[in-house]
Amino acid sequence: MFDVEFEKAVLEVVTPQAGVIHNFKAKVGDIVSSEQVIMHLREKRHGEHTADKKLPLEEEVALLREENERLKKLLAQQQLTAAG
Repeated sequence: MFDVEFEKAVLEVVTPQAGVIHNFKAKVGDIVSSEQVIMHLREKRHGEHTADKKLPLEEEVALLREENERLKKLLAQQQLTAAG
């Protein structure tokens, strides 16, 4: 899936099946501990385009706007739950 580079070694991260990165929690420069979950995979949704099928720019922007709206709604729901 991807490689993690250390000063003296490269670690290959593999998965038992293909998927779409759903939630990636680490950023460049973050320190992570052994066995810490930094990413979740989910199954590809019907009709969803992934990196192996590049979309025209207009479609990619539309998908990103849709995902942005979905995430805004999710955040608002979480804030209401936390405030409630």
